[in-house]
Amino acid sequence: MASAAALPERKKKSNFMYAFTCAVSASMATVVLGYDVGVMSGASLYIKEDLRLTDVQVEIMMGILSVYALIGSFAGARTSDWIGRHYTVAIAAAIFFAGSLLMSFAVDYAMLMFGRFGCRHPKTR
Repeated sequence: MASAAALPERKKKSNFMYAFTCAVSASMATVVLGYDVGVMSGASLYIKEDLRLTDVQVEIMMGILSVYALIGSFAGARTSDWIGRHYTVAIAAAIFFAGSLLMSFAVDYAMLMFGRFGCRHPKTR
């Protein structure tokens, strides 16, 4: 019987690249959210003028993103449990794209807010 010391040591497989890729992918969602907030802060002046919005409507438009993100997080968690993360991310990207298009072609406040809902920040767990 061979002793434990005589057995060759197996190298442990490093999960560094997998963990790094997951971290970068997860942070990209935050980058997209930050980009959306930054773009909207500059565009809100022109949106207010074009759509003749009140100050309160602009404040709601800018601040509602956190509420939409909460709804999107719950929906993303349920959806990923139901159909899987891969398809959930694909659906979230399609909704984000549709919301961006809807916001760019908005002709009134209701259409703008509906498009803003599409630009929420869904998360999968």
